[in-house]
Amino acid sequence: MAKPDLIITNVTVVSATGGVSADWDIRLSVTVKNTGGIITPATKFKATAKSAAAGNNPWKDFGYADCPKVGPGQTITTEIRLRDNNWAMHKVPKFNLVLKADGTNLVAEGSENNNSTTGILIGL
Repeated sequence: MAKPDLIITNVTVVSATGGVSADWDIRLSVTVKNTGGIITPATKFKATAKSAAAGNNPWKDFGYADCPKVGPGQTITTEIRLRDNNWAMHKVPKFNLVLKADGTNLVAEGSENNNSTTGILIGL
């Protein structure tokens, strides 16, 4: 049987508050699919972020959120909340956010190279 394989197929920003005057508090609607043949256990989404300002800014850890277990061939949409408790984007008005399924590498997947989104622009 094929190993599980988590892929994020869609992300929608539900709300994003914070920025220059406060720490970021973000709600996302995330759709994740298991294209493999085995159920995954519950795991974590990992978010990383970097300033959208010009320059070669580094990616910083933004936080984690729960990812539910996903059956083989199943697609699940869940709402997650991310708070910038580490001040990764403290007082940054606009930044790119990347979300990774199985962000703690709990699941041995068929492919470990297809778990992340492209940059999602968050900002005021």
